This record gives sequence, C-alpha cells and structure tokens, in this order.
Amino acid sequence: LSKLRTLRGEIIGFKEVRYVDVVYLIKLEEELAEQTDTISQRCVSFLLDEKALLPYHKRVGEKETELDKIKKVINARALEKEVNQIVIGLELLIEIVSNLEIEDTSHSTKIIDSISLIFSTINQLKAGIKNKIKSLSSEEASADFSSKIKLIDQSIVNYLDIATTPEKTDELLNKVAIQLEDLEGRFADYDEFIADVLEKREEVYNAFQARKSSIIEARNKKAISLETAAKRILNGVVKKAESFKLL
Repeated sequence: LSKLRTLRGEIIGFKEVRYVDVVYLIKLEEELAEQTDTISQRCVSFLLDEKALLPYHKRVGEKETELDKIKKVINARALEKEVNQIVIGLELLIEIVSNLEIEDTSHSTKIIDSISLIFSTINQLKAGIKNKIKSLSSEEASADFSSKIKLIDQSIVNYLDIATTPEKTDELLNKVAIQLEDLEGRFADYDEFIADVLEKREEVYNAFQARKSSIIEARNKKAISLETAAKRILNGVVKKAESFKLL
C-alpha cells in the first residue's frame, strides 16, 4: 500500500511534465486506485484476524526476554534501537489503517485497539530499557571513574618525583589540572563524582605547592650555605694575605 501511494504521487508529478501523455497517466492512476482499493480491503480482512499482529507480539516478547539478560549499556542501547524499529513499523501500520476507507467503524476501532495494545506493551518495554541503561550506566561510570582517578594518582606520584624546580612544578601541576578538567567533563552528568573531582583538585594543588615550597626552601638553604662558605673562603684569603710581609 505504501509503494502504491508512492507510485501515485510520482504519476501526479509526471502530469506537470511538458508533452507528457496525460491520458496514459490518468489510466495508470485509475489502475493504481483500483489496486489500492483491492489491497486495502484485503488488508482490513487480514488485520481483523486475531493472529494478524501475533508477529509483533512475539517480537516484543522476545525483546522483553533479552532485556532481563542484558548486563552492559552498549547492549541495552542496541536493544533500544531494535525496539524503535518495531515502533516505526507500527506507526506506518497506523498511518496505512488511517488512510483506509473502512465502512464499518467497528472494524477500524478493533484494528486500532489491537495496535494500541502492542504500543502499550512497547512503551512499558522502552521504560524498562531506559531504567536498565540508567542503572548500568551508573555502575559502569563508577568503575570507569575509579580507574581514571587511579591513573591520575599514578601521574601525580610520578610528577612530584620529577618536579625538581619551581617552574617544573608549576608546569606539571598544570598538566594534572588539565587531566582533572577532562575527567570532570567526561562525568559531567554524574553529580556524585563532582565532589570527588573538587576534592582531588584541592589535594593536588596542596601537594604541588608543598613540593614547590620544599624546593624553594632547599634552594634557599643551599644558597645560604654557599654564601657562608664563600665568605669563609674570602675571610681566609684576607687573613692569609694580611699575614704576608711586605718586601
């Protein structure tokens, strides 16, 4: 029926072409109208059969069984796409039924009610899939976040070890800050991780500032020691020079 409607639309479009055989197109359109009417009546008779929509019921039942076995978000999203394809088929079926000329309104009502019953089941299934995705996403995100934090912790330990100057410390602190910003952006939809990122950011800042202060303090102590040693050497030189007798 959909193909017949498409063909009829093309024929109507061809009528606008110059020098086209309009009489022939009208004849084709009439033949299409007859075939549409015949198939429409057959379609109504078929849809009135209680077994007509069993394939849809079977497919939905299979998807419900699959949902119970799903353990990963990626599989849940794949199932969601499959269910949406069933919905597209049902919507097309409703569109076709709506355009059928059914004299007995009780027949039309019966068909639409049968389709609506499937839609009701599908809506429950879709809600179940969304809940499953939400639940699994939270579990997977938690594990992923934990692994990312551990990786950043290893980077911090390594960076603190190789930070030997105040300038190098600032550079490495900036690298860790970028990693934390990326982590925060990656898990922006999960409020429970925001506090952990903020806490880690403060922890990192304090650790690098302590390392920087330690380096500066050690540098200052070394400078003072060098200054003291230099003064001692100079004093020794002066005393040695003063001990020499003029010839």
